[in-house]
Amino acid sequence: MGAGAFRGHRRGSLIAWLLPFWAAWLLIGLLLPVHEAKVLRERLELELMRWRWGGGPPPARAAVAVAGWPRVILHAGGSVASWTGTNAREALDANYAAGGRAFELDFEWTTDEALVAVHNPPGVTLQQFRQNQQGRPLTNLALAEVGDWFARHSGAMLVTDVKARNVEALTRMRGLFPGWESRIVPQIYSLWELEPVKRLGYTRVILTLYLHGYFFPTVEEFLAIAPVDALTIPVNRAERTALERLASWSVPVYCHTVNDESESCRLRDIGAWGVYSDTLRAPWTNGWPGLPGPEAP
Repeated sequence: MGAGAFRGHRRGSLIAWLLPFWAAWLLIGLLLPVHEAKVLRERLELELMRWRWGGGPPPARAAVAVAGWPRVILHAGGSVASWTGTNAREALDANYAAGGRAFELDFEWTTDEALVAVHNPPGVTLQQFRQNQQGRPLTNLALAEVGDWFARHSGAMLVTDVKARNVEALTRMRGLFPGWESRIVPQIYSLWELEPVKRLGYTRVILTLYLHGYFFPTVEEFLAIAPVDALTIPVNRAERTALERLASWSVPVYCHTVNDESESCRLRDIGAWGVYSDTLRAPWTNGWPGLPGPEAP
């Protein structure tokens, strides 16, 4: 069978497999209580992933040791003045100057299909977004300006948070910023997203659990078959047994969002690798074992 015929056969097989899968998915929601339905749906999703990877050994994770991951990822660029969640240039500037090197930014789509750094859908055009200062003396950033900032700060890492059309947004970023496949670290929200995002060439991918809330046994089974490079969990789900079990897969586990130093130390002590934070920056992380000092600005 030729390669084209094989791909066509594979697509046909996938469609044939998915139709009963989606039918079962809908029936589960109609017939079972919420908890039982969630457990069974996660089981179906895992089985689909096993089928997609052929049941063989999992693809390799990124060749980045856990120790090579940052201890603090600055949420929405980190705080600036008394503001949090801004995704603004001033937040990036202030926190980079203070030693931060890993920045999570939210991205949403404007009404004219531009990607901009903002937490909630702006409901405006790109031009209107650029002119709106959120009622504060801050500079809004579209994707192009985000790229300009990171181009000028070669030591910085971008962690993406794109809740709508994530793979499409990451495809656009990959085209605009060639060669940044190790500097841009996508977050994915469902097991389904891992394969297309890895196919785009990104070397590190974080599975974050706040949107779909996968049960931890599901996550562990997924780690056994798929090259997820790191995990992020809400702080209210962080408990010692879960953190230790997840960390045993040699992936860093982050908790979000943590702005209290004593809480961050408690999480460290029960197995978290690091935190997403508005206010805790790189110099603070000397309290984590084995972390080198922050890179000079």
